[in-house]
Amino acid sequence: MTVPKLKQEIAGLFWQKHYLTLEQACQVAEISSDYFLGRLKEETAKIEHNQLMKEEKMIRLSHWEWERLMALQ
Repeated sequence: MTVPKLKQEIAGLFWQKHYLTLEQACQVAEISSDYFLGRLKEETAKIEHNQLMKEEKMIRLSHWEWERLMALQ
């Protein structure tokens, strides 16, 4: 779903369910979509950070395993 479509959907829901004027509903949609997009960006950043940490840990483990193998020879 695109951002304009998201805003349109939110505005429609508030306009129909909460008896707001169309202008008020559009303002709520703008604020809501900005909030949800911000949260989505935060969660995406957390996931990317966690993935990088996992990869770094795997690299460190691989290096440690390599040193252990070299020590056995």
